[in-house]
Amino acid sequence: MDKIKFSDFTNGSSVAFSSLVLALYISAAVKHSSPVIPYKGLMVSLVFLLSGITFFIIGIKNLKAKKFIEDIPTSKIRSIAMGLVELIGKTAEICRIISPISKTACVYYSYTVEKKVSTQDGYRWKETARVKSDVPFYLEDETARVLIDPRDVFFDYESRFTDYSNDGNLRYREWNILNHEEIFLIGTAEKSRDFLQQSKDDLIMAIRKLKWNQQELMKFDSNKDGKIDLHEWDSAVNNVTIEQEQEKIRILCSDPLADIVVKKGSLNSTFIISEKSQKDLINKYFYRGLSLTALGVFVSLLSVVIVSAFSFLS
Repeated sequence: MDKIKFSDFTNGSSVAFSSLVLALYISAAVKHSSPVIPYKGLMVSLVFLLSGITFFIIGIKNLKAKKFIEDIPTSKIRSIAMGLVELIGKTAEICRIISPISKTACVYYSYTVEKKVSTQDGYRWKETARVKSDVPFYLEDETARVLIDPRDVFFDYESRFTDYSNDGNLRYREWNILNHEEIFLIGTAEKSRDFLQQSKDDLIMAIRKLKWNQQELMKFDSNKDGKIDLHEWDSAVNNVTIEQEQEKIRILCSDPLADIVVKKGSLNSTFIISEKSQKDLINKYFYRGLSLTALGVFVSLLSVVIVSAFSFLS
């Protein structure tokens, strides 16, 4: 959600702000009789201008994210509808996984490998690798449980473990979600392709078993000629299909959401898992958006002042 896309620069508010600032900038640059501005002054003012516009756009993006989260109603898991959903619940493991850095039992982990790189001021950490577990897990509340596919999730967590290599040149940072941990989630609920594919595979396997089980197959020999003709084979396949459908219904009766998965959607790519509450997440985007928007306005106007000053001095 924090990544900037080209579309963020072309929406109404961004275009209006950029146009206004550029108009002020150009006006300030040429309003004096000697508009030849020193190269250094031009570069400094342009850096401030572009930085200000970028800060403003990021701020607007955060404010939109705050509004977006506010507008989605929080659903109970049993009553989720297909499409974008907002859920609060506790995780439940399908299979226990162990995070490779901290050796913590969890339902999901992500870690980065960072290399120490020398700079003029000392050093900084450069990310060289990022690894995620991407193993599905359940989210449950007091009403039901649903499968979560964490691939491509925006993981809004603070790192929970940090380690270093023996020579100190590599840093490992890890994020994880524990079993039975409460999380806040926004994602897309849709029919599980894995469940549907498994149902198809089960049907194919059942038909194959029937084909090679002569004793079972002869139960469909309606004319008692010791052979299975095309009509009798169709009847046998239809019977197996009905049995598989009944088994599917039995599974769905015991677990109504067995064929549903919450994941990153193809139509709406919003997919967030956060350790923060909905209220804390809304406040985070609101204050960050407000600060960056104000900073963007200030820095943009400062660029106009700078170019105006250099234009006057020249």
